[in-house]
Amino acid sequence: MRAILYTPVTEDVLKWFKMENMVLPTDKVNNTSLIIKKEV
Repeated sequence: MRAILYTPVTEDVLKWFKMENMVLPTDKVNNTSLIIKKEV
């Protein structure tokens, strides 16, 4: 199995976006999904 690792999202990156929702993991997985919109 091959894993792809991404760097964590920082506040510096998010300053251009508005966070709509954050989906935290519910089981023994290590991933978090962010739903964001670009601020106009």
